[in-house]
Amino acid sequence: MTRLLAAALISLALALPAHGQVSTREASIQRIVKLYGAEQSIGADSPVLFETFQQMREENPGVPEEKWTVVKQEVAAAIQNMYTREGGVFDALIRGAVVDMSDVELERLAQLMADPVHQKFQRLMTSRQGQDRMLELMARAVLAYFGEINEVMRRHGLKEVH
Repeated sequence: MTRLLAAALISLALALPAHGQVSTREASIQRIVKLYGAEQSIGADSPVLFETFQQMREENPGVPEEKWTVVKQEVAAAIQNMYTREGGVFDALIRGAVVDMSDVELERLAQLMADPVHQKFQRLMTSRQGQDRMLELMARAVLAYFGEINEVMRRHGLKEVH
């Protein structure tokens, strides 16, 4: 029994990374989180923050444009950090999404995300023009969403939702 316990403890010790070292799996996840965060850049000119900046200006009339430029950059950096920092939105989102992936799959995903063609595609998607398109398509999708729902509601003699 003592030998069995000793063998189990040695196996466990060998399977665990040394203190301060990151497992291969964790390193892959961290790499994916970093790559994903870099792909989801939120800049001061981001349409995603447009409404927020409009509200900020309405609440603070008479502020010079130079000051707004600095404030917008700092707000965008703060929001970007909120999403990309360890334990942030992207970190939690990705960790939840990859929980059932093998170590080999995680490494492959990290390689794909690091590919220059993929990175270029993501830069184009998150560019100002890409974000403008996304918001436009989302607005249309919301209208179509309720259109589809209301069609079903009408067929069943129910009141439409708006």
